[in-house]
Amino acid sequence: MGARWFTPLSRGVRFAGRHPFAFGLGLVLAVVLSAGLQLLERREETAGERRYIARADLAATFVSSYVADLRFEQRTEAREYLRSGTPADDDFARLVRANRFASAVLLDSAGRVSAAHPLAPGLIGRRLTGRYWHLQRALGGRPTVSNVVPSAADGFPAIAIATPVRTAVGRGVFSTAYKLSDSPLTAFLASAMPMAEDDSYLVDANGVIVASKQSERGETQLGTRDAPLAAAVSGSSSGIFTDGGEKRFYVVRNVVGTPWRLVSTRPLVAVRPTWYGGRTWMSAALSVGLGAAVLIICALFTGLLETRTRLLRDVARREQVEAELVRERSLLAHQATHDALTGLPNRALLFAHMDRAYAHAARDPQRRAAVLFIDLDGFKPINDSHGHQVGDLVLTAVADRLRSVVRPSDTVARIGGDEFAILCDPLTVSRRADVIAERVRVALEQPIAIDDELTVRVGASVGVAERVIEAGDPKRLLAEADAAMYAAKVQRHGRRRRINSGAGV
Repeated sequence: MGARWFTPLSRGVRFAGRHPFAFGLGLVLAVVLSAGLQLLERREETAGERRYIARADLAATFVSSYVADLRFEQRTEAREYLRSGTPADDDFARLVRANRFASAVLLDSAGRVSAAHPLAPGLIGRRLTGRYWHLQRALGGRPTVSNVVPSAADGFPAIAIATPVRTAVGRGVFSTAYKLSDSPLTAFLASAMPMAEDDSYLVDANGVIVASKQSERGETQLGTRDAPLAAAVSGSSSGIFTDGGEKRFYVVRNVVGTPWRLVSTRPLVAVRPTWYGGRTWMSAALSVGLGAAVLIICALFTGLLETRTRLLRDVARREQVEAELVRERSLLAHQATHDALTGLPNRALLFAHMDRAYAHAARDPQRRAAVLFIDLDGFKPINDSHGHQVGDLVLTAVADRLRSVVRPSDTVARIGGDEFAILCDPLTVSRRADVIAERVRVALEQPIAIDDELTVRVGASVGVAERVIEAGDPKRLLAEADAAMYAAKVQRHGRRRRINSGAGV
């Protein structure tokens, strides 16, 4: 038995002695191939990390946009609520219930509670700015999103959005709170990171979990401080940590406008696929090469063919993944610049079109443009009495009518809530904007049929700002139209008001 094994081994040694160049070339080729395969595998791991980081960046952008929308809706509700002075406590309670807030408080200029819901004993008149830093910042004029804090009304863990407002007696703060268990952020995380194997956490500055989207491994309790997550947040922006015995890759990104961070995690094996199944094959090739140079060359030739086939298959798979990623990015980019309900451009895309109009004006100094700012009259009673579903149908119908009365070169955008804007660029005659404004008013006065039994009506207050485009801030034109709209609303519902400005007007 020993002699049978010794014979081929001795022949291999003699072959290496007779052909040292071939033997050495076989060893070099084996080493080069081994190093090359390891480099390719590392490049594949790096590409997987980059793809996941790009997905996490997009998710963080959309979480930031969603929080900004929540802040904008609260500011709009506060402005509507305080428009008529200081309403009664029943009105404040209806406001909280209608918007599905868990609780809300209204502070005066000294930081004392002037209205609250639910109303806790001794809460009215209590100064809260010393206890809650986000209320102190908001009282100083800066809208602020809080960490996880106990609610002032009933003590449950909550997150709060505090907005500076103007009350009948001066500056104040309107602050609303969401229970962690009922926060809309958890549902939004599920849509922003839809992959089943992904876990996403919103963590505040203290490492406490604000919201989470988790796989089947189990749910982390909201309002608690998870040690692995806290370590990840305090460390680098990406890396590897161990959660329940499983290695996971994580990416940490700040949520703009909040003290929170979004922590996105995925199993390490999903981020770094090992399509060679370890290095067993390479070790076997090196072992064969040490035995005999001829066998090494044959093995290398066979391995190169197999590697080429695997590389082609991997390239095809990578191209498919990249194509899917391009489609996802295109979809996410469209969602970032368009209103989800009506499909209209949002505020960001409107400003981009205004910037483009100002850029065109550099080649045409007499180019005129106008912005129509439209605020629906009578929408809120419809929304309150018939529900948000009917309100959404009304907003969709309004968007369709606005599209039908403008030119192809104009831009119709939904600014937020029941506010819309139209960018008219270019204007061929000075009264063109007024013609479009009249079409808007007439179109929106027509009844809207919700179903066979329900028909509603809304009006519109239209502010028109028209000017010769010149160097400056494009947002100024929108601000002028906004001011004109409020002037029209003060005069009488259903009216329009025009502001002319710019050179030669």
